[in-house]
Amino acid sequence: MFKNGVKLNSTQIISTSYSVTGLTAGTNYVFYVKANDAAGNSSGNSNTVNPTTLAPVNCAGSGTITYQQWNNIAGTTIASLTSSSNYPNNPSSNGTLTQFETATNTANNYGIKVCGYLCPPIQVLIPSGWRVMTMENCGSVLPPTLQIK
Repeated sequence: MFKNGVKLNSTQIISTSYSVTGLTAGTNYVFYVKANDAAGNSSGNSNTVNPTTLAPVNCAGSGTITYQQWNNIAGTTIASLTSSSNYPNNPSSNGTLTQFETATNTANNYGIKVCGYLCPPIQVLIPSGWRVMTMENCGSVLPPTLQIK
């Protein structure tokens, strides 16, 4: 695996995917691979992939973390929430959180949507008691990473 003409891997890659980390936001890259046969002969360059990582996001300020909760949601999947006639326009409750954590032991059979800005480094722990959680349409921001398959 080569990035901008520099070999990335020090050992043979035997899978069909390879993750590249440590990329710089807002940067163009050129990736290609070379194959080796059993005798160690190297092929020419493969076709190139030319991705551009996303521009950096300004995470200055404290921002806000909001939530919406829908009660009486039977089931344990995101589809259980999104198929409710009350989703997305009629939540049972909503508000602003002071930390990226919701109240515990509040009810059974509910779905909740929590939205906020996520800037690296980040660690998110999902409590096992949550019935349904979705992060759709929240505009989440993650560090630049590329996976080529």
